[in-house]
Amino acid sequence: MNDRVPVAAQANADNVFFFAREQARARLARVEAAVHQLLAMAAGTEATIGAIHDLRVSLRRFRATLDTFRKFFPAGERRRVRQAMRQVFAAAGEVRNRDITLELIRKIKGEGCALLAEKLQAERLALEQVLREKLQGWVREDFSTRWRCDLRLP
Repeated sequence: MNDRVPVAAQANADNVFFFAREQARARLARVEAAVHQLLAMAAGTEATIGAIHDLRVSLRRFRATLDTFRKFFPAGERRRVRQAMRQVFAAAGEVRNRDITLELIRKIKGEGCALLAEKLQAERLALEQVLREKLQGWVREDFSTRWRCDLRLP
């Protein structure tokens, strides 16, 4: 049996390897930009609604890239990065859930809606603060440089 990989197949595998790493690098750069964008905004403002959504989208796309091309990244490091992202994604999800609920409540305008909206807004602010603390920890640890090194990205 011939164990040699045909040259064309090897070239294709190399192209996929470089493509996977470049995609992960670009997605990580988008996560980093989304983190800094959110942290630059004042807490509880309307602008943070979109910024938190953008953060969640960038995290989900980066995670999908790591999952799709998992064989091109060191397994242990990939798992550690995904675990760190999972915690922030969950925290951002809690804030996002309040944003969506508040939007729906504002459309209803029924009896008791103002009180409920006030309660949800207070919860949202507290949850946003938890999210910001997690993201500030990431920035202090220079997460993007560390993940780039751990995942061996260009």
